[in-house]
Amino acid sequence: MAQSSNWTARFVEELAHERAGYATGPVTEDAFYTVDEQWETEPPGTMLRVEAMNASLYTMPPATSGVRILYQSENFSGTNTPASGVVLFPYTPRNTRKGEIPVIVWAHGTCGLFANGAPSHYRNLWGHFTGPYVFALQGFIVIIPDYAGLGVSIDGRGNPIVHEYLAAPAAAKDMEYAVKAAQSAFAEVGSQFVAIGHSQGGNVVWGFAERMHTNPVQGYLGAIPISPVTNILKEPMPFRGAYMAAALWGLQNIFPEFDMKSILTEEGQERMKANKDIGANVVVTKALLFADDFFVPGWEDNEYIQKFNNLTHTGGRPVAGPVLVVQGEKDPMISTPVVTAATEETAKVSPGVSIQYHLYANITHTPVTFAAQHACLDWIIDRFNEKEMEAGLTVENFKPLRPADTYPVRVNWYVELATKPYHTP
Repeated sequence: MAQSSNWTARFVEELAHERAGYATGPVTEDAFYTVDEQWETEPPGTMLRVEAMNASLYTMPPATSGVRILYQSENFSGTNTPASGVVLFPYTPRNTRKGEIPVIVWAHGTCGLFANGAPSHYRNLWGHFTGPYVFALQGFIVIIPDYAGLGVSIDGRGNPIVHEYLAAPAAAKDMEYAVKAAQSAFAEVGSQFVAIGHSQGGNVVWGFAERMHTNPVQGYLGAIPISPVTNILKEPMPFRGAYMAAALWGLQNIFPEFDMKSILTEEGQERMKANKDIGANVVVTKALLFADDFFVPGWEDNEYIQKFNNLTHTGGRPVAGPVLVVQGEKDPMISTPVVTAATEETAKVSPGVSIQYHLYANITHTPVTFAAQHACLDWIIDRFNEKEMEAGLTVENFKPLRPADTYPVRVNWYVELATKPYHTP
């Protein structure tokens, strides 16, 4: 059995490292994430709270200023749900043809399933140089939603807020309403924006492009999903099982009549409970949810699993474009054939939309954010410059300049606070 205390003892070092990365301590001890009851009826997109970020607590690059925000969003079912996030402001901003500062809304990858997974309370904002820091340094205002349930975990009436993991339509709302809240609160935030995200964030951005087709928002210029989860049930095991296990809390929130015990082994039930009790982020979550004896046989055929997947998967639905899909061919976590099929199926049902698919040889899950960085920046700049795009699907393959084995295969560093003069150049 996977008792919570046993797992806590096993991961003492990992948990200590994770918690050392909190900028302001656990979110439950940070008053910023508390919600007033009278905010419950505020419409989605309303800014609820703004707080300047103390730069000494974060590892933001020089020439970057930030604020934390609380704003009203909605969950999958349409219930008003407060959410948190960050807005980064560049020192020397770019300007669009409209004379405004261009905006990027960044959708972060998986950082946890519970309150302390919020990028806004991490010193390095979780994504750091995989995206948000780079875009701010390149002169864009960057909006980073935490996603509902990460950060703000209790509503104004004392009810828990569940993070609806990989329910793309839910997090797509967090993206939209973060942009609207920031535009209402800061005169500097321009009217035009591009959405980009990685991994879970790639799933969110793809869902956002689908939402922009059905619920268009003025100023939307395009979307870039990188290494995106598209259809959980099409992913190979063990990832199919781990992704769905992580989604079960959200699934149960969407379908209250669903009992996750009906598809979990006793071991799976213990692991789910341990993960929630510990409330840890990626390292412990992966250790607990990647397991052989987790689901009962035939769990994929469960009525609610099928309903959830049908409602939340991305790909094969019309999108508002243009869209640039980025994928590393050697991604061990997201099946490249699944992403390829989702891209092709989307192109078929989105006539008149420009969809580009960039495949990077010998590149894995997170490193592709670095390999594709300048291509993504060029694409984003073209959107603000109103460059015309050819409709239809185009595929481009990228290969390394030097032999593949001369490049690092994974990120072998992390961003941490410098506390001594000799820690920095």
